[in-house]
Amino acid sequence: MAKKFSSELTKNGLVIVSGLALGIDTIAHQTCLEEGGKTIAVLGGGFHHIYPEENTYLAQAIVKNGGLLISQYKPEEQANTKNFPKRNKVISQVSQAVLVIEAGIRSGAKITAGYAKEQNKKVFVIPNPLDSKNAKGIQQLLEKGATMIFQSTQIMSQLDTRYLVPLTTPVKLIDTKHSEENKIYQILLQRPHSINEIIQKMQDKPQQILQKLSIMEIEGVVENIGNIYRLKEKK
Repeated sequence: MAKKFSSELTKNGLVIVSGLALGIDTIAHQTCLEEGGKTIAVLGGGFHHIYPEENTYLAQAIVKNGGLLISQYKPEEQANTKNFPKRNKVISQVSQAVLVIEAGIRSGAKITAGYAKEQNKKVFVIPNPLDSKNAKGIQQLLEKGATMIFQSTQIMSQLDTRYLVPLTTPVKLIDTKHSEENKIYQILLQRPHSINEIIQKMQDKPQQILQKLSIMEIEGVVENIGNIYRLKEKK
């Protein structure tokens, strides 16, 4: 559901704002980039400590493709749970509306929606099965005035569409978390590299690195041009 709505809203020219967390945040940012849209990630710590660490490659891809990282903390400050409610307030402040896909009783999504209501922003929710752990959180938001929706056109009909963003070249992203492919991905995000440069930075056995690069080529993530590896743009 998160991927479906993120894809449709991005294709309609909306900028997706989220918190770079694992789960729905990650899906929203990734889908936006893969559709050629712009996305904003609001961090719970400083720029020198991207959290969670496995989304470092995603944060880099957001900036590289014309998106934005926002932090109200010093670059060296690490993320912690006390920072997240403040981060959620910024998410609602820079957004025209808030869409809640899942919301437990004590969840960041509910906090963001609460701030949005205080700021007179629109809050949309997607219905959850009654036996879902998130159903009660969604119900509480509905009782406080949130609007239930079933399709993205319901959101578009209630927003100011004067500032829609045209799509650009879609980005090929992979969700590899702590894998060796992710390390290679992060290296190539900086610029194209020769195999010797990659081996030097990875500090691993050349045979294993070549094997990983071959897999990434087959998957369409990288391409080899004259013994120089670079990320392959999604078409």
